[in-house]
Amino acid sequence: MHNNDDIKNTANFLKQVSIFSDSAEEALEKIAKYLEIKHVLKEETVFKKGDKGHALFIIARGKVRIHDNGHVLGRLGPGEVFGEYSLVDYETRSASVTAEEHATLYKLEQEVFYELMARDINVMQGVLKVLIKRMRYMNELENKLSQSYLKIQDQKKKIESQNKNIKAQKKELEKANEKLQQANDQKNYLIEIIAHDLKNPLASSICVSDILGNQDKELTPDQKESVEVLQNSLKKMNNIVNQILDVHGLRTKNLTLKFSAINLATLIKEILDNFEYAISKKELHVDFNQKNTFAHLDENHAKLVFENLIYNFIRYAPDFGHLSIDLREDEQKAYAILQDDSNLSREQNFKKLYGIYQKPQPDNDKKPDASESVVVKYIETMDGKITCPQNNSKGFQLKITFNKPVDKN
Repeated sequence: MHNNDDIKNTANFLKQVSIFSDSAEEALEKIAKYLEIKHVLKEETVFKKGDKGHALFIIARGKVRIHDNGHVLGRLGPGEVFGEYSLVDYETRSASVTAEEHATLYKLEQEVFYELMARDINVMQGVLKVLIKRMRYMNELENKLSQSYLKIQDQKKKIESQNKNIKAQKKELEKANEKLQQANDQKNYLIEIIAHDLKNPLASSICVSDILGNQDKELTPDQKESVEVLQNSLKKMNNIVNQILDVHGLRTKNLTLKFSAINLATLIKEILDNFEYAISKKELHVDFNQKNTFAHLDENHAKLVFENLIYNFIRYAPDFGHLSIDLREDEQKAYAILQDDSNLSREQNFKKLYGIYQKPQPDNDKKPDASESVVVKYIETMDGKITCPQNNSKGFQLKITFNKPVDKN
């Protein structure tokens, strides 16, 4: 800087800088001669942490930030200095400095500073002031960090305490769940005992009723009818016991299914033959196409499903009524469509879907719900589906859909 006006302007600016504020004008003009001007762009790095450096920087214009990785330690503007530690030691830079906007800096090398400091004690005092100020700032920052650390530790203790409470509550819930599971297992065990204990006397009663039914010649017509009623009642009771055991299997997921190719025509024909007396008693007209239609089913549970549905259709059908059973199929599915000509309410019609396989409810006033039907659960367990299609014809219709066997042969 050889221009006298520039030197004087720079000296006037240095008078506002803390390091040189107590220096004489003559000394400031000497300092101004040795300053190197450095222009930096926005986000340009002045120096990085760990760099070697032996120069102090004075901000003439713009702003910079002092940072350590992503942590901002401070921001400086015009008239402030940074890098002052490098004037008194030979250590590497302790932090990085980056311009936050376009900036103009004055750079003062250590060697020049030592020479100036030897000539003017005020320059040394100015540097000491800056260093002390910076140390005080670092002490304040350290105190803040200590307080934050104490808060974090306190929050950590609270979280640990909450975790202990949550773990204790979890253990209590696990104990309660274990007790509930034990109670449920005991209930299921009692259900099985009761159902199995009923099987033997029921089997004996059915055997006696069959013997009585075979003595046709010795019975009057009224006695024969009474025996038939008794036989039907005992069979229904036996079905209920079987259903209880099977429902227990459904609930405990212990139901064992043996799938095979079942001819729905043969299965339904056998069921209709068993209900021949009831059909004739009500003088029902049954229209069954008996088309060979195979489905992938468990035979026992398929029989329970159709026995229940056909029995309930017959039970709720009007005298001289009409019942149709239509078997259909496509490439992947087999269908059984049951329809009558009854004129009942929707709730009464749904009893045909529930019947004796309705899950017992503690609330007797509760309306039927398809999710509570054991028949529905049997069908779904066999990968089937039951629907009540909307139609304009009189009566009630059910459509049962099952998968066809891959190879029915």
